[in-house]
Amino acid sequence: MAISVFKIGGSLFSWGEFPDRLRDFLDQFRAESNNIPVLIAGGGAAADLVRQWDRQFSLGDQSAHRLAIAAMQLNQHLLENLLRDSAIVRSGNEVKEAWSQGLVPLWDLSQLATPNLPTSWDVTSDSLAAYVAIQLQGELVLVKSCNGPADLSVEAAVEQELVDLHFPKLALRLPHIRWVNLRSDEWMIRTELQNGQERMIQ
Repeated sequence: MAISVFKIGGSLFSWGEFPDRLRDFLDQFRAESNNIPVLIAGGGAAADLVRQWDRQFSLGDQSAHRLAIAAMQLNQHLLENLLRDSAIVRSGNEVKEAWSQGLVPLWDLSQLATPNLPTSWDVTSDSLAAYVAIQLQGELVLVKSCNGPADLSVEAAVEQELVDLHFPKLALRLPHIRWVNLRSDEWMIRTELQNGQERMIQ
């Protein structure tokens, strides 16, 4: 079975309706797709705190990167509590095994190894999720609190600071990118990268 990696935007974790909306979204995804969902938590307010510490204390790229991933882990633990029927996974085989048992796979951020990515603020959870999607040979679904860019282009998403600066390099290696505004009733916008160009179409 194919895999869809869901990057769950950190800004959603402060939204009171988030748990119910996420469950509804996953139920709808199950009904409409044969893909296996793999969830990765964004950093949100916890990562913003790390940014503040970095500005105040000049932590350096390596330390700030480790703390930002720890911020993502904090939100991962919250996801575990919100989705009782979930399981931490570390490989494609574990993803399939969890799904076969009726559990939602959550990617283990404590074991997140990204040796080919820069350790700087140019790389955020969007690029980290894209990297995992590439490793799992799956599509990427960006689940956020806002609509994507009007022209559905990766370039516009970067310009509007909707994704990080490194994201376009990884986007070219992904078969599909979807954008979901979870706060909207219009669930999915399907986007395609065509002909190796940073271009998305609805």
